[in-house]
Amino acid sequence: MNNKKEQLIAVFFSVIGTLAILINLSIKGFSAENLLDAVKDLVGLLVTVAIFLVAYSISNKSKSFIDAGQMALNTLRKNKKYDKFLQGPEYDKTDYNPEETAKSQRMRYLFFKKGKYSKKVAFIPLEPLEQGILDVRFSKATLVSFGYAGKDPLTEKSILPEAQKTIYTELEKYLISNYPDFFEILNKTDSENKESKYKNSAIVIDLDEEKLKIKGLKKAIYNCTEKALKIILDNYNKV
Repeated sequence: MNNKKEQLIAVFFSVIGTLAILINLSIKGFSAENLLDAVKDLVGLLVTVAIFLVAYSISNKSKSFIDAGQMALNTLRKNKKYDKFLQGPEYDKTDYNPEETAKSQRMRYLFFKKGKYSKKVAFIPLEPLEQGILDVRFSKATLVSFGYAGKDPLTEKSILPEAQKTIYTELEKYLISNYPDFFEILNKTDSENKESKYKNSAIVIDLDEEKLKIKGLKKAIYNCTEKALKIILDNYNKV
């Protein structure tokens, strides 16, 4: 919702509510007691309208941020250089009503297209983008999908950490160069979360959506995701 629409809604509800209060006051009479009641009702009306507008603004802003993220990922997926590698963003499960399913079971992702791994391999989860968080996933399944041997202990013990570190380092350099005041890395290499919450993530970037705005956030998501994809395809694609 833009500022003009917010103002129109505020004026509309305020005028209607004020008229109702004044009509009620004229019916009851302009006594001191009735005037105080009218003032109390008017204050209550203004508070209600203010709360509504703030809640609506926050809801609309979040929706806009996640929409910007989805548009960025869709644009990347449709790029002729990458369309054979990517699919989605889409739900991780099919043949169900997402409105009737627990949130944890209806996450949406930009996936890598199925390679040698039999299941979908997540690349970018969509929902965190609502808070401006870009989570670049790179797991053992990613390596297997791109032609690495799943049963080889080196795949998980050596190649995976090296790949995650490469993506992390290159993206960090890119962010420092292009978005120096607009990001924070959440899975820093010295963080305890590196081995737990973000185990399957190469890098988790908290972009400052308030500073970037919708257009800037969309561009940053596209650029960072493309950068990560190029690193993966140039270094770890054996298919």
